[in-house]
Amino acid sequence: MGEKTVQKLIRLTEDENEELKRKAASVGLTEAALIRSLIAGLKPKEKPDERFFDVITELSDISNEIIQLIAVARSNRLSTEELELAVRRWGEFQTMIMNEFLCPDERTWP
Repeated sequence: MGEKTVQKLIRLTEDENEELKRKAASVGLTEAALIRSLIAGLKPKEKPDERFFDVITELSDISNEIIQLIAVARSNRLSTEELELAVRRWGEFQTMIMNEFLCPDERTWP
């Protein structure tokens, strides 16, 4: 992303200003970052509540435990294929959850 050298002055009504502030806060972005996202054709998603982040933390903890199990299995020369598959599936699941809740969607312009 290039250096931001162009400054734009826009005029908003009080209602528009409040709406911009509200929407930026709801997606966890600054007003400028929200506008740049919209210009880029992205539709940011609302920031999930703390429960989401608790779930992601728990998923990450479980994934780390599985990785530790793989290390133990390797040291004992046990088959690790099933454990490795579980880790891959868990990682894919974690990515899917993050994409669903955090990543912006491509925006379709008329």
